[in-house]
Amino acid sequence: DTWLSRASMPTPREHLASCADGLRMLVVGGRAPSNLRSAEVYEADRDRWTSAAELPTARGGLAAASLDRRCYVVGGEALD
Repeated sequence: DTWLSRASMPTPREHLASCADGLRMLVVGGRAPSNLRSAEVYEADRDRWTSAAELPTARGGLAAASLDRRCYVVGGEALD
């Protein structure tokens, strides 16, 4: 029942998608102010962010969900 400060996400953004598998959280896409292709993984046990493979196209307003330890990213807007 407390809040802690942790490592800041390297790429500030809004309208992103994320999913988690327990210790890791994947954050993809979003806008800053244009749509992004970037993807980053946060490791809670190490309190660190690392880069992941970028999305094939820049997307904001997308969705993501975990299934069997995989993150599926769908939809989004291709606004410029």
